[in-house]
Amino acid sequence: MKKLGILLLVLIAVTGCSHSPYYSPKAGGDMALEGYTYDSFFLPSDSGNQLHSVFIATKDLNSKGLVVHFHGNSGNISETVEKYLWLSDAGYDLLLFDYSGYGHSSGRANFANLRADAQSVFRFVEQQFASSENYSLISIGTSLGGAVMLDGLIESQQRELFDLVVVDSSFHSFTEVAQHVVSQNPLGFLGAWLIPLVVDEQYNPLPRLQHLANTPLLFVHCESDALIPWQFSEKMHQQSLKNSNLELLQGCKHARTFTPESSENRPRLLSYLSQLEAASTDLETLAKVEN
Repeated sequence: MKKLGILLLVLIAVTGCSHSPYYSPKAGGDMALEGYTYDSFFLPSDSGNQLHSVFIATKDLNSKGLVVHFHGNSGNISETVEKYLWLSDAGYDLLLFDYSGYGHSSGRANFANLRADAQSVFRFVEQQFASSENYSLISIGTSLGGAVMLDGLIESQQRELFDLVVVDSSFHSFTEVAQHVVSQNPLGFLGAWLIPLVVDEQYNPLPRLQHLANTPLLFVHCESDALIPWQFSEKMHQQSLKNSNLELLQGCKHARTFTPESSENRPRLLSYLSQLEAASTDLETLAKVEN
């Protein structure tokens, strides 16, 4: 009976990684954006919820493009803004938002809602920003946000909308990431084998990356990430070799890839964004020649 009780407790812990319990929404939170020009608004989602969103305009007169950020499981945009706020200083506009149930957004966090949220954000970006010339569109997803972003993009009509999609500290399989996290606990080995029974694999990013064959992908991961192994990003990179790159970074913790304490990694991302600028300039020059 004692062993059965332990197994039941482990199963309860494991199911905490499945569907709605996969998410740990944190409500409230105020943005600290002194010195920045920004607009706070609510974006209607196909989930039926209102997503608290913040658009931060770069201080540069001529913006290089828009960066959309999908944050991770814990916290909300008031806490995760530091991850990519520095790109505003580098000449890019930012669009941040909280999923259903997170921050000041309405509703509950579950897989169906977050998929609908992602698709709604992509459609909003297409409607509001896609027509701008010499303006790159970049989407970045951190940790769980990477999986949400990839799923939403694959299932949307905007698969080829972005000039670059950055998957930061994320994973290829809900099952394998749950097994890895659970196995870190003292009794985790007892429950790891139960995970495939309670975690739905149909939403795993890895087997569906083929649908993004025409979308440039960049996988970034800290080699010392203790929560999600960098090998998970490598698996996604290997699945999409023709249209992806992999950057393994040093001296950073999970989902802290480009935060202030890891600012030395920022030039690695900026080099990819600079390539987008160069390509845009080349296209503009070609258009002038043809005219």
